[in-house]
Amino acid sequence: MLINKITLNSQTLIDLTSDTVLASDVGIGKTVHLASGEKVTGTQPQYIKPLLTGTIQELPEDAILSISKIADYKFAFCPELTTVTIPSNISEIGSNVFEGCSSLVSVTVKADIPPMLGTNVFKDTNSELVIYVPSTSITAYQTATNWAEYASKIVAIPEA
Repeated sequence: MLINKITLNSQTLIDLTSDTVLASDVGIGKTVHLASGEKVTGTQPQYIKPLLTGTIQELPEDAILSISKIADYKFAFCPELTTVTIPSNISEIGSNVFEGCSSLVSVTVKADIPPMLGTNVFKDTNSELVIYVPSTSITAYQTATNWAEYASKIVAIPEA
């Protein structure tokens, strides 16, 4: 299942878990399954580019247990996006997910095993971008397919 709920500063921006999702809210050819069991197939001709500012907050673990993939272009071209935390249950990050996020300076990935990474995920992001990963996994990330391109930006998550 793809990400179905996004919050920003405690405000819900996208919530596909409700029964109020319209075909115009979803990309062409994409299908979402509503809580009622109904399927909605999208008619949106372009990727929806929400006007994000600030930091996307990590969703509570119990709210994201069924999420395993971040879809292609999901946050692309959000120039105000600065910081992202990707929880440990994400096993795949699609292509171009953060492309054009020119203010993105910090991405924390909590998975010990590097998620499968699409191409151009961090294309045209801030030149100061740092990718934080678990300290025991730095080498795994730096040598994993498509992560190796960002090896110089990968460092250990700071200890609290």
